[in-house]
Amino acid sequence: MNRVTTYGILIACFYLAIISTSYAQSLSSRLFNQTSGLTNLDPDHLIETRSGAIIATTQGASFVFDGHSFLPLGAEQGLPDSTAVNDITLGPDARTIIASQENRLLVAQDPSPFSLVRLHFRTIALPVNGRYVQTSALSAFGNGVAVSTGHDLLYLSLDVPAEPKFIVPPPQITRANRSLRTPLDVYGNGPDLWVSDHDGRICVFGATRDHCWAAQEGLPTRRWGGFLATSGRSVIVRTGNIAAILDPQQASVRLEMIPDNVPALDGLSRFLRIDRAANGDLITQAVHGVAVRHDGVWHAITLTDGFNQLLPMAIDQAGSIWLGLLGEGVRQYVGWGAIDNLTRLGGLSNGVVWGIIRAQDGRLWIATDGGLDLLSPGKPPRPSFENRSIQSLAVGRPGILWMSVNASTLVRLDTRTGAKTEYPFPDISTVHTAPDGTAWVATGNGLYRLEDDGRTRPMPVLSSAHDTSLTDLVIDPDGTIWLTGSGMLWRKRPGEDMRPFVRQWGEPKVNTETLAHRPGGPVWVGTLDGLFRVDTTTPQPRVTKIDPDRLPDRTIAAVMVDRRNNVWVGTSSGVAILHDGQWVSADVTSGLVGNDVAQDSIYEDADGSIWIGTAQGLSHILKPDILWQLDAPHPSIQKVTVDGVPYHGEMLPYAHPRLDVWIGLLGGRRGGRTFFRYQIAGIAPRWQALSTDHLVYPALPSGQHRLLIETVDPDTRAPSDPITLVITIRLPWWRQPWAYAGYVVLLIGTGWLLLRLRTRYLMQQRARLEATVRAQTADLLDAHAALEAQSRQLVYRATHDGLTGLLNRAAVQESLTKALTGTIVPRLAVSLIDIDHFKRLNDTHGHLVGDAALVALGERFRHQLAPDETIGRYGGEEYVLLVPQSGSDGFRRVTAIIDTATASPFAIEGLTLTLSVSAGVAVAGEGDSWNSIIRRADRALYQAKRNGRARIVPADGVFAERYQPDQVDVILKG
Repeated sequence: MNRVTTYGILIACFYLAIISTSYAQSLSSRLFNQTSGLTNLDPDHLIETRSGAIIATTQGASFVFDGHSFLPLGAEQGLPDSTAVNDITLGPDARTIIASQENRLLVAQDPSPFSLVRLHFRTIALPVNGRYVQTSALSAFGNGVAVSTGHDLLYLSLDVPAEPKFIVPPPQITRANRSLRTPLDVYGNGPDLWVSDHDGRICVFGATRDHCWAAQEGLPTRRWGGFLATSGRSVIVRTGNIAAILDPQQASVRLEMIPDNVPALDGLSRFLRIDRAANGDLITQAVHGVAVRHDGVWHAITLTDGFNQLLPMAIDQAGSIWLGLLGEGVRQYVGWGAIDNLTRLGGLSNGVVWGIIRAQDGRLWIATDGGLDLLSPGKPPRPSFENRSIQSLAVGRPGILWMSVNASTLVRLDTRTGAKTEYPFPDISTVHTAPDGTAWVATGNGLYRLEDDGRTRPMPVLSSAHDTSLTDLVIDPDGTIWLTGSGMLWRKRPGEDMRPFVRQWGEPKVNTETLAHRPGGPVWVGTLDGLFRVDTTTPQPRVTKIDPDRLPDRTIAAVMVDRRNNVWVGTSSGVAILHDGQWVSADVTSGLVGNDVAQDSIYEDADGSIWIGTAQGLSHILKPDILWQLDAPHPSIQKVTVDGVPYHGEMLPYAHPRLDVWIGLLGGRRGGRTFFRYQIAGIAPRWQALSTDHLVYPALPSGQHRLLIETVDPDTRAPSDPITLVITIRLPWWRQPWAYAGYVVLLIGTGWLLLRLRTRYLMQQRARLEATVRAQTADLLDAHAALEAQSRQLVYRATHDGLTGLLNRAAVQESLTKALTGTIVPRLAVSLIDIDHFKRLNDTHGHLVGDAALVALGERFRHQLAPDETIGRYGGEEYVLLVPQSGSDGFRRVTAIIDTATASPFAIEGLTLTLSVSAGVAVAGEGDSWNSIIRRADRALYQAKRNGRARIVPADGVFAERYQPDQVDVILKG
């Protein structure tokens, strides 16, 4: 092949790489920067040791990752003042760490378990006769390390690991020094030594035969690096945007374009790396993340925005990808090979995913807040048919999809022709289909069915009481329907009416939200306050509540039972899975794209993989088994200082020193969720929780102390075996034996003196008693006056909320009861008002900001009221408003008060917050009581939340005569 032909192929491949599509997936990641211990954000190299520690070298310092954060390497580990490293590698046994630095090498043995206290580098000067040498590259070769200085090749022997030394190099290195001008990168593969030269050549020096590739052999004249063995003696090597596969036995070269790369990366050849994943795929750096070679084809995976230049890359033993980004730090991408993620950047119409389902024709449909997407293998999602919010999906007859759109419209979609039929519904919770194609719709106003025979238009038929609010349903193969709603679990058998199956849950006010059931097994019911298991095999249903500590969060959004009877539970803080009687959890630290799981958005595919929809995108768990096959975490002590000085177990002089202990947790997948606990025997006998890897005890007393440290498994709550650190501090002089003898003499003398003083004390006692009587008499008079003032305060506290100063619930109830008494139909509108996403406000800014927001909004409400209107705090983040007007006038008045109160942002604790509220409004009717009118307002409030929050919903049908449907549900503009 001549040079013209070669470059013609390269140009064609380059344009193919430009137009080739990259994988739409993304990976969950953690960023490590200054807050994680990286004081320098320009990483050069990343490498994982055999013991599982990640070492990061930057342009100004070197660090080691202890499982939570990066700790600096310095003089304690034998590093010189200048800690910039040119290259770092592992020896042939993977137990030796070798780094190059200017004209010297740094060599250390990898301690197992890894500990900074036990890590120490030795300095080995390069034999260059005083000439300055810029070390270029290192590679394990034979029983040592081949060293490229940029001028020639040297050889460091590791025959005796504790005594590394430069020796006469093997013949391969000798021949390389005669053949090459300025060696660049070096790589050992068995008996073969591969070297790239600045002139663009790549040469292999074997035990008996050498060969070089240059432009004449079809190898472009570029700077090559990142060697990796492929099979046998063949290697793959790369430059800016080209990979070359070289076979020394055939002297052949095969070129491949690496997508999402540019020729400008040639100048960074010593940083380029090709690594192999556990599944055999090859991975290398790219402009926007990594490029993956799967089954001989390269694909680009976008992980970054490309504004920060990528330099180092590593794949750890757990399968995570580590990338160093100049100016940003180091990112760890978890879930590679086990979890694929799709986001809006990857092609989804919207990041909020409500449902996933596969049709009979094999196509996968995704319901998002921005429309219906179609996902085909190897392609990004494609928007299809709808651009409105789709909350639920069901597969009907062949080619038919049923969809809930905007929670107010049911759509029957023929995916073959695009024809669709829309059915307006007041409040759709979910839609499911029976084997015969019948669609069952759970709504806030009952259960409906639409029988679909494919010939006539299905018509909705109410199959329950109209006032039954339903939230979810599942259909068994025999046609039995299980439903949740109105605080109960319902069952409807074929040919029977819908009847309550479970009314009582063992605790008050249970809001049933979702459920899952497989024939022969229990019914799993998710609520706003936990998960319940309902056994159906006994004569009476047996209800058991799952321990909330086993779940990431109490609010259950989705439940699914897969074909292996694993129970998947989605919450706002991740997913819990019940596998073989053991609960395990997964969240973004496990590789999920988000923690906030959407309602009914866990789906098992035909191949057993699991799809999970979240508020941040869609996660596809390709290998669910990996979630319950995680290694148990075990801690290790990385570093100990006493008053800032390294501590190695010696006795300390008397003081109350500060103790700092850095704890490592290496090589495990659970590092992001595992927490530590500790105790110091004799000082803190109880275990103390520790959420970081840095334990600080500000002042240790004298004596000998045993510090015990454990990790706690996030799923089983089981502790690991403790690790122990003994600290000994010398006793002070006053606790020495001779000091105690002096204490005895002093005690006897003190007793004699006390006897002498006793008589004087008795004489003075009478005088003190008389003075005490006079003082107590005066105190009684003062207490009587204070009691009267306190009585007035108690009256106020009994009727007002202690935080907001508004009327409390009891006072508002009394006012409402009086207003409802004495008239047949009182003129009164009652509204329950709830601050939207108040829990998120507390979680983000703290409870003090949340309390201040309650006070500020209450003050605005109070300023809007007329003399005959009443506002009070109903509880938590809810207010109750009484307006003495009826019908539309009352509804308008409530709307005006709320709009004015929330129209402008709030200045709270230095923050500018925009608060929205959801409200339900009920107008008093004949015979109304406190309970009846509040219940209706509460239902309307719940409807406002289901409709998307930030809106006011009336509870009484009388408004429908005066407003159009789109006017009744008032959306707040504030």
